[in-house]
Amino acid sequence: MKTPELLKFLLGLKLRKLRFEKGLSLQALSQLSGLSSSYLNEIEKGKKYPKVDKLILLAKSLKIRLEDLKGGAVDKSIVPLTDFLSSDFFKTFPLETFGMNRGDLFDLMSNKPEKFASLIATFVGLARHYEMEPQEFSKLALRSYRESKEHHFPDIEETALEFRKKVLGRQNRPLDEKLLADFLKNYINVSIYTLKANKLPVWPPGDAIYLDGKKPKILFHEDLDRSSRLFFLSKELGKVALGLKRESFIDLAYDTGTFVERKNDLMNYAFACALLWPRDQFEKSLREFLAEKVFSEKKLLSFLGEGPFLPEIFIQRMTQVFPQMLGIKKLFYLKFDTYEKTSFNKKNCAENLFYVTDELHLSHHHFPHENRMGQHYCRRWSSLNTLKEWMDEGRPCRPETGYYGSLKVQKSRLVGTSETYFCVTLATQEMKRGDFKGNPYSVTLGLSLDDELKEIMKFWDDPSIPEKIVGKTCETCPVNDCLERAVPASLLKRKEKKDQERDVLKAFLKNTSFKTL
Repeated sequence: MKTPELLKFLLGLKLRKLRFEKGLSLQALSQLSGLSSSYLNEIEKGKKYPKVDKLILLAKSLKIRLEDLKGGAVDKSIVPLTDFLSSDFFKTFPLETFGMNRGDLFDLMSNKPEKFASLIATFVGLARHYEMEPQEFSKLALRSYRESKEHHFPDIEETALEFRKKVLGRQNRPLDEKLLADFLKNYINVSIYTLKANKLPVWPPGDAIYLDGKKPKILFHEDLDRSSRLFFLSKELGKVALGLKRESFIDLAYDTGTFVERKNDLMNYAFACALLWPRDQFEKSLREFLAEKVFSEKKLLSFLGEGPFLPEIFIQRMTQVFPQMLGIKKLFYLKFDTYEKTSFNKKNCAENLFYVTDELHLSHHHFPHENRMGQHYCRRWSSLNTLKEWMDEGRPCRPETGYYGSLKVQKSRLVGTSETYFCVTLATQEMKRGDFKGNPYSVTLGLSLDDELKEIMKFWDDPSIPEKIVGKTCETCPVNDCLERAVPASLLKRKEKKDQERDVLKAFLKNTSFKTL
């Protein structure tokens, strides 16, 4: 069903096309129809839809039937455009978030509709080829939004600081679950329950549920760890403090939320990070750590222990503080998850284990990043070898800090380039029923090892920090002596063979006359 907005746009396209076919300028059509040039321009831009009497004037001026002007039929060349404008994706996509509105997009489309339709068709084709579900678009839009803001939300930082003071009062100590639970009970009359596993037919990812209503409730799985409970409560406080519309909790938990819901959840996430790890405190600890002449794993884990003990939050907080407080913006964040082993046989488990579930790239698109080509990420990146170490060594505890997981720092140089990143990776496993029974995962912060970083990070040249040449994917990697390779460099070999054949044929034809053939 075509909306009034779409009908305006289609009329504008038709009028512009017919005017060009008749060789008429706006002024010439204005003289023939008696309608002003500015009014005709508004019609062509999809901003006005004239009444029938004016449409009749235009049809007579162009010497066409009224039906040909106002009908819904369009040329085949712009069908992809009309399909796109009628889609749920277009209806729900938040252009305003990116500084645009529907009118801006219509202006772009109306200028060269056939070319724009071809571009849209290409994008849709790519999405289908890589089997992108509709919700993937909102995830990509959210990632673009987050990167456009450099993962920094100063208003949220200030609001979180204000609420931290309200929760703590005059106490000078870290926030804990009891403090937040009591505050939420008094502030929004929320009730918090801890339930046994069999009380629900199924528990969502995260093992926690928020039930909205006059008397809101929070349900925790009995085995949910303290750190996760604390972060969940912090996000719930964020929803209250920021006054954002509550999202569909279950949809978000199962990764099917709309863009607006995802964006609100991102704001709540940022609030929770700022609430639990105040910016000034985090920056102070980070600068002290970076000022060390020698890298110390113990000090980094001690730094982690100052907060809620969640590796993902720790690394994400760094992506917020490094750009804004330290001026380091050439960085990336990655989260790698693993498939459940029960889904695959042993051979497939070894080959198809790792996939990117969250990423952030500031300044430009770094590597690794999500790919949908079924290729195997280079196992030399710390994101993967740290995760493999955690899985192989059987969940070792770090006695000095009580951190269960693997930690690795590594200087990674992309093969064939001088591009080098200082990477710090934390790998651990989701807690399920009081034990590490969930999927193993790793989180990585990658910092471009340039002069700016070297000035701040005093231990950058510590010889104890390993340096590795890394590739993108095994299928495209030219490193011949790689012991970590998962599969042969099949795509690279195929490309090299084609390039060689092309060069041989070009050289032969260049140096051979047709008379000798």
